[in-house]
Amino acid sequence: MKGEVKIVTPKNYVNSKPHEKHPIITIGRNEEFGSIMLRQEKLVLSPGSNIVNVQPRVAHFAGRVEELEQIVEAYNLKEGDNFNKVFPVDLVVEEKTEPFYDGQEPKINPSTGEIVTSGGQEVYRYTFVSRKEEQRADKLLQTDSADVPAAKEETAQANTEFAQK
Repeated sequence: MKGEVKIVTPKNYVNSKPHEKHPIITIGRNEEFGSIMLRQEKLVLSPGSNIVNVQPRVAHFAGRVEELEQIVEAYNLKEGDNFNKVFPVDLVVEEKTEPFYDGQEPKINPSTGEIVTSGGQEVYRYTFVSRKEEQRADKLLQTDSADVPAAKEETAQANTEFAQK
């Protein structure tokens, strides 16, 4: 169902180590801290257009492994479970023209392999876990895509044709 925040277990995640019995991973050398990977499919309206699409998102619910284990065991959580039954959260996306952390690569258009820009500057994207009660909205940048005007025109034409039926 769209909007549910599901627990997923990453496969071959770079520099990660899976927990022996829980959907928890540790990343890097400090095995005291870990995360539970969450995935959500969200209906979004593209900025600057009237095009709606389903956008898959992934973020990490992070903390000390010991405390994550307590949460997983208390609620018997496993891969595929709806995390919102335990913690009502949303996965929120923010984009900006500066990296969110050192070494972050800019956003890439998966269709073209090109770096996404806004106002001529590279776009950086970060997805984070937010409590539903905060009602945080995505902060998406208008991109410099040459495809956007064409897509707007196609959508406008399709809307006109639909309205005429």
